[in-house]
Amino acid sequence: MYYHFCFIKASLLLDDSPQDDFSIPEHRQSCGNSGHSGAVSELGKPMGREYLLRTLVPFPTAYSRPVPHRMFAVLLPNEFRLTGAFSQDTTFS
Repeated sequence: MYYHFCFIKASLLLDDSPQDDFSIPEHRQSCGNSGHSGAVSELGKPMGREYLLRTLVPFPTAYSRPVPHRMFAVLLPNEFRLTGAFSQDTTFS
């Protein structure tokens, strides 16, 4: 029921014509969005993007035990950073 009210609230914010026949109860007004109505964030435009890839893959061979691998990328207007942390199954090496 709670999610239904969040959906209705979001629909009303996106709709140009307000619906007077439906009102959201006051105790259901906040949907964990802390008052944000799709407007510009108080923090401003983000400087860049960050991506994190994590996986469990057997390495160095297909018969090895699955071990964790991690790759992190940062994309900024004038900079690109790529880091990686790769594991290896050393049981039978």
